[in-house]
Amino acid sequence: FGQLKVSEESKNVKDWLNLLPSGGLFHCPRLFSKICRNLSQFPDHLIHSHLLPALSCSSHDGLILSQELWENVIGKFPYAQRYSIYGGWLDNFYEANSAVESTMIWGPLIRANSIGEARKVMRRLAKENVRQYGRLVAKVTHSNPVIVLPLILDQLQAYDNIIPAVVDAFRYLTPLSFDVLVFCLLRALSSPERDRLKEDGTNIAAWLQNLAQFSASIFRKYAQTLDPAPLLRYIFTQLLDDNCLDVVILQALLSHMAAIERPENVSEVLNEVVASAGPVLIEQVRGQQVITGGLTPSRRAMACLKSALESEKL
Repeated sequence: FGQLKVSEESKNVKDWLNLLPSGGLFHCPRLFSKICRNLSQFPDHLIHSHLLPALSCSSHDGLILSQELWENVIGKFPYAQRYSIYGGWLDNFYEANSAVESTMIWGPLIRANSIGEARKVMRRLAKENVRQYGRLVAKVTHSNPVIVLPLILDQLQAYDNIIPAVVDAFRYLTPLSFDVLVFCLLRALSSPERDRLKEDGTNIAAWLQNLAQFSASIFRKYAQTLDPAPLLRYIFTQLLDDNCLDVVILQALLSHMAAIERPENVSEVLNEVVASAGPVLIEQVRGQQVITGGLTPSRRAMACLKSALESEKL
């Protein structure tokens, strides 16, 4: 297999894989790894019909397959393309009405099993047992992150007291799962079905506050692994569209990642974002602001935030 010529490899592998059912590669992790490492091109059909279903079907080798898929395939794509892949994974594999015939049976069963396992672990997860149950959280996430992580985010939106335990537990996630986490976070934040204000019409809804707190904590703690650029792009797009309630996410990020004092008047933040945006925030991220909330400066998180603002030209 490793001797295939670049001009022939994709065609030969595609012809051979057509003999396998979708996801059948999970039976042979070594072959899965060889395909990820040796192919120079990865057509959508190969990713959606074979590589991702194989990862979803794996139970014992999820960690290995996830790392291979991230390092050699998905991790090389820009985040917009990666998120498109995750969306297709979620819509095409796990749904009973999927257009991929060979996954119409296994997808829904795997979805139900993953949700059941995740709920069992999450019921037991606490700050005192993060080392034990954090590994179990990661284990059920490795193979099906697009199913398990939205479930965890749903619980975070309802119960803010589990946020510290979940943030600590996520230290065991793979790079692929971390990337899917940002994708799922953006889906949760952009849901048009959720009201961003409480019934009083004045205060920010608890679910949005919880997601803002979680986002800030996770991006600060795992600054070397997580890229905040997609979230920052989403926030700035929302603000420019006059959806100013999402500024609570930006405030949390600045407070946790750059230790920037939260202004008393929210309009100050909006004026800076809309008028000057990135340049003003980048200057603040250099650490010249007042540290609040008992947080100590994190050079790593500040550098990550500054780099993301610059890369997105915000």
